[in-house]
Amino acid sequence: MANILIVLPVYNEEKQLVAGVNTLLAFLKKSKFPYTYTILIVDNASTDATLKIGKSLAGILKNVQYLRLEKKGRGLALRTAWRTAKKYACACYMDVDLSTDLKHLRTLIDAIVVQKYDLAVGNRLGTHSLVEGRTFFRELFSRTYNLLLRIVFMKKIPDAQCGFKAINPKSFLKIESTIRNNNWFFDTELLLIMYHCNMRVTAVDVHWVDDPDSQVALSSCILEYVRGILRMRFTLW
Repeated sequence: MANILIVLPVYNEEKQLVAGVNTLLAFLKKSKFPYTYTILIVDNASTDATLKIGKSLAGILKNVQYLRLEKKGRGLALRTAWRTAKKYACACYMDVDLSTDLKHLRTLIDAIVVQKYDLAVGNRLGTHSLVEGRTFFRELFSRTYNLLLRIVFMKKIPDAQCGFKAINPKSFLKIESTIRNNNWFFDTELLLIMYHCNMRVTAVDVHWVDDPDSQVALSSCILEYVRGILRMRFTLW
């Protein structure tokens, strides 16, 4: 039976952490999840009670672990967790608010374990995707960003920003040293490098319910994204 690592990168999530972990555990049990698994909470230097709560959950819940990082950055959280995931057949991550319907988790992981893809990404922009509660500006930004990636890199890139991805840890280790970004652009850079290396990437259309309390401030991400696209444009070409 394949062993799966499920990463929950968090920053100041004291209000959602307990509910998110318990909901995930309940789903895995109820759905008769066919894989053994470890849930790893990766704390990006939270300043609230996330540290206390995370340690408590890891102490009382089976298959739950906690890792504290002293620097912020979702990319750093994923890099750190996936870098040490050699013993797992698949490593995945999702946002702790569980915006993506967990019914898609099996499909995402099967793409790696059964179908042997290198990377599987949740796709909110697909024909069969369903997105609820998203503001017009966030939806416009997401679609514009992905259109820009397709134009600049001439690749049919799926939803680069969706916080729902699975990867073959061995494939990740082959390219990990070439990824420079440790923040929000990490996901996009990962995708672009995998495409450039002719690795197998697939997309899973998902049902997504937007979190109104999301920690992501688009205004602070836009400059990072623009710089990242320009850097990758010249790096890959």
